[in-house]
Amino acid sequence: HFSQATLFFNSQTEPEKTHIINALTFELSKVTDVKIRERQVAILNQIDHDLAKKVGDNLNIKPSKELDELTLKFARQNHPNYPIKPKKPELEKSPSLSMNTEIGEGTIETRKVAFLVDNGVSKTSVDALKKALEAEGAEAVLISSKIGPLTYLEGETEIIEHTYLTDPSVCYDAVYTPSGDSIKTLISNPDYFEFINDAYKHCKILAFANGTNTLLDKSFVEKDKGVILESDDDNWINNYIDVMKSHRIWEREEARKVP
Repeated sequence: HFSQATLFFNSQTEPEKTHIINALTFELSKVTDVKIRERQVAILNQIDHDLAKKVGDNLNIKPSKELDELTLKFARQNHPNYPIKPKKPELEKSPSLSMNTEIGEGTIETRKVAFLVDNGVSKTSVDALKKALEAEGAEAVLISSKIGPLTYLEGETEIIEHTYLTDPSVCYDAVYTPSGDSIKTLISNPDYFEFINDAYKHCKILAFANGTNTLLDKSFVEKDKGVILESDDDNWINNYIDVMKSHRIWEREEARKVP
């Protein structure tokens, strides 16, 4: 029945519920047949009325209380007597079904952090955060404008395997812009700004090293608890890791700060 879906939705925090409503609205807005949209909203109404109403409002659809005959026909292939009255659920909510993490809890193990670089980036700036992340079980991935050798400010080189064209921000959990002469190149790189703007819009945590304020000022990124600046705090690395444990800054989703 719909009890598992109801349990999942009821277990989400309000920002997460908003995320689900927006995602369903997006997907159903791409459906060209209004009958299919109405059918799906009616199914959502079996899960949660508030969910169906909000998605329906976004689609100019009033949720039906009843499932249509086509939906019932398919359901009866597995359950001949459908609709059936569901049993009373054992649980109304389960915190483990939510991505929400209480303060002081959580981990960044297996998280992937994008280091946005170019030639002239400071290896010292890269290594300072990279070593701290790896100690916590996270992975630092260098992304540049070209694959192949990258030359650090200090003169050393490293092979780059990821670029702004091949790796969008959706592939990463958090973002870091190190310091160095690379800033002079990144300031005119639209792909760099697309990366950080999208990461910010998707509620991810971003960090900016000393000297990167010109990049921050040119972006749509606005300072909040998920935008960590090295220039603000000597303990910025630990703060960055602590905020990463919450996974996302869900408050941004409602604010819609990015045009």
